[in-house]
Amino acid sequence: MKTIRLMTITILVFFFGISLSMAGYGYHHKEGLMRSWDMRVVDTNQDNQLTFEEYSAEQIEHLRTGFDMIDTDQNGVISEDEWNALLKVHGVENPS
Repeated sequence: MKTIRLMTITILVFFFGISLSMAGYGYHHKEGLMRSWDMRVVDTNQDNQLTFEEYSAEQIEHLRTGFDMIDTDQNGVISEDEWNALLKVHGVENPS
């Protein structure tokens, strides 16, 4: 159980890092993960302020999509077998 929890945290940190780098990539006039650089589009409740929830909603959606792709049995947990399948698909040697 401890291994699964550690793997889950590692995956979430990995995908969060990717989402931040993709958002930064969009800074140079490319979309990246941001739907728009117009604050009015991201400000879903139109109060002229962004909460973390509004700002991060699309990144969280991308993270969830990535997590769900790895979690092939859709039980909300990425097993060691699912993680190893991901590594194999991407040609990454298992570090253990």
